[in-house]
Amino acid sequence: MKRLLMALVLTVIAAPAVRADADIEAGDALFHVRTATTGAGAALARYEAAFAGPDGATARWKAARACHWLGDQSSIRKEKVALFEKGITLAKEAMSAAPDRP
Repeated sequence: MKRLLMALVLTVIAAPAVRADADIEAGDALFHVRTATTGAGAALARYEAAFAGPDGATARWKAARACHWLGDQSSIRKEKVALFEKGITLAKEAMSAAPDRP
């Protein structure tokens, strides 16, 4: 019984980390095959899902990159500015979360 309980506790603790890693990997795959109309928005959503995980700083800088790309592709000035500002905010958060990482 103790082993079963320990396995359950470890699963609950490790599950978010595995999920976050999977979200980052899925975001990378989507961003890699992006076009002007598909991929980058879905990648951004997957990166955002990984923010609370153990590698949240990586998820944030990748989300910032996706925001920059999406903003660059937008022809709507208001949307473009909003995406660039969101990207800047995410990049700052990434730097604050992991100041020792390049």
